[in-house]
Amino acid sequence: GNSYWTPVGFDPSHSAGTMRNDFVLRNLQDGLRYNPAFAMIEVGYPTRDSRRPLCDAEQAIPLDRLSEALDIVVGHNLKHHTLSLSDRGD
Repeated sequence: GNSYWTPVGFDPSHSAGTMRNDFVLRNLQDGLRYNPAFAMIEVGYPTRDSRRPLCDAEQAIPLDRLSEALDIVVGHNLKHHTLSLSDRGD
């Protein structure tokens, strides 16, 4: 891929606009094929928490589902880059 002087990233949360039908997670997976330097995701309260964020609630990945987003990124990196599972930092 191309290399730029400044990191290029993407925001699958805002571009998806909703977690309905796992749209943010699918958007994350699709966007990684462009090899961004980073992905910025919106994370909110856990699914069963009655509190709601003051803004962007619909597009926030619930905290208890954050591991799914991390698994998508790690899976992509393992397939397309030279990494090991120990690079995840668990």
